[in-house]
Amino acid sequence: PGALGETAKDIPTLTPYLAAPGRQTGASMLILPGGGYGGLAEHEGKGYAEFLAAHGINAYVLKYRLGSNGYRHPIMLQDASRGLRLLRSFALRDGLDPARVGVIGSSAGGHLALMLATMSRADTRVQAVAGFAAVSDHEHKLAERGGLGDGLQALLGRPKEITPEALQELRAISPINRVKAGMPPVGSRISISISLSSSSPSRSFLRNFWRVAFSASEESLASKPGAGGSSTSSTRSSAASSAWRRSLRLALSRVPLIAL
Repeated sequence: PGALGETAKDIPTLTPYLAAPGRQTGASMLILPGGGYGGLAEHEGKGYAEFLAAHGINAYVLKYRLGSNGYRHPIMLQDASRGLRLLRSFALRDGLDPARVGVIGSSAGGHLALMLATMSRADTRVQAVAGFAAVSDHEHKLAERGGLGDGLQALLGRPKEITPEALQELRAISPINRVKAGMPPVGSRISISISLSSSSPSRSFLRNFWRVAFSASEESLASKPGAGGSSTSSTRSSAASSAWRRSLRLALSRVPLIAL
């Protein structure tokens, strides 16, 4: 849907990296490479996929359509959503568990992963989400950056100028504004090895995530990885924080994902 042509750049694809027979854990992972919505970084696709497949996880790298080729939001999110649905169908076809599906993305791909985490549709529900250098707040220091950067211009098809219309659209595509109860566990890192600073947008996203998405007890979260509380809370108690961390570790170990 929404194709501008019939060449390779107009056709989203999934490239499989399957775990060897006898080593499969039953889990599947959708990988969303970064590239500022203008390209796709191979090391954030094939590199992740080979690692996951070596550890028993069927990995699928999504080639989603790009702003540099004329595509605009929400086309990329639609491609990612369709990729998740295909992963579930593959899992059923291959005798794997369609519920044990996760998504990982870096940079622009991390933004897409967080957007998927904030969607409420059952067919895009995942057990865990990991984002590396994932932008969660597009308004963060927007003026200091001189307006919309190349990635946002490619994603939205807008010039760099900050206008009321642009701000409205930026807020709509900022995962930090989309957190809701019932979201899956989310892990976010500036990089695989660097911890988050207290002022980073990703940290703000996780704080909001803890506050809104998880208000259930530690026991219920730990026993149901990937399940969120059914109500919201204005404060994050130490028990809820501990529950989230326990649930995330448990979910990632069962997907399994990678060490965060």
